[in-house]
Amino acid sequence: MVDLFREVDEALKQEKMERFWHQNGKYILGGIIAVIAITALWSGYNQWKISQAHKSTAAFMEMANANPDNAPLLSVDTLEDDYSWFTSNQKALAHFYIAQKAIATEDYELAFAHLQSITNMPQRLDANLKNIAAYYARNLILDGRVTYSYDDIKLTADEDWAPIFKIQDILATPDTKEDYDSAMQQLESILNDEDSASAEIRAIAEQVKNVYSYDMEQMEPSEGEPQS
Repeated sequence: MVDLFREVDEALKQEKMERFWHQNGKYILGGIIAVIAITALWSGYNQWKISQAHKSTAAFMEMANANPDNAPLLSVDTLEDDYSWFTSNQKALAHFYIAQKAIATEDYELAFAHLQSITNMPQRLDANLKNIAAYYARNLILDGRVTYSYDDIKLTADEDWAPIFKIQDILATPDTKEDYDSAMQQLESILNDEDSASAEIRAIAEQVKNVYSYDMEQMEPSEGEPQS
């Protein structure tokens, strides 16, 4: 009797499975085929990405190892056109590399162009890379290497970098006593801003303040002021 019940139970299970497969088999097969297709596409995409990475890395190394004495440094347009498959980070690194070489050969206009190009790159590029490029491009202006203005450099909004750029602006301004007074007020605001300015930045601001205090002491007194 037990065997009979078992056989009936097995028959019912088989009937249910056949009914289930008849109703849902095409969907199950479709799902399996879709998974296989998606896996194949994903694998192919990853292989393509690896291939592109190898290609761009090889191209970057070829460019980096070129002797600047035998070949001219790439312009911004040439880099953008001939190495369009570079990732954003590789392109930024290439711009930095050429800018460094250009500064070494005193081609400051080319260096500035490459640094400026980094600041104008798409949003997906790390903001720190953009701000580093902006800092060095502004230094070229500050040192009188190029004749652009700070307005030609696009800054990325970043609270960590705001005090750094403020100090850079301060270093570019003092000329008259009024300029120094304004610079000292800005330095004081950095020194008092413990929330936004790091200890390292405040230390730099303190050093600049000490230098400017000395400069102000050495300045000729304005007309009408008593001689010290």
